[in-house]
Amino acid sequence: MKLETLSEAWAFFENVKSFPIKSVIISNQSEVYSVLYDSFFVEEFLDYLAPEETTICLNSFDQWSKYCENAEVMDCHGIYKFWQLPERVQRECYKIAQSHNYCNSPNSKKWAHREGI
Repeated sequence: MKLETLSEAWAFFENVKSFPIKSVIISNQSEVYSVLYDSFFVEEFLDYLAPEETTICLNSFDQWSKYCENAEVMDCHGIYKFWQLPERVQRECYKIAQSHNYCNSPNSKKWAHREGI
């Protein structure tokens, strides 16, 4: 699902500073190779934009990491949960997730729909 209107885009920008992740691939719990975004988050976010609901707010690292705590993390030793990673690696994922196009201002040239979202 995509953000369809400018008001949805602004609401997303104001409430989500880093896009939630679904899974991460790392090497030896030290280097992030890739991040897979949570493709259902936009739909969930839009559902909570209804006036009778509380809007999802992910404006800080703590809020974001709590939301993503059960994301799957894979490395050469196995599969873990995001909350099991060292904070340094979690913050690296957070910085990567901040670069998602929807986390930019809708006035920015960097804001655009991504393929497959």
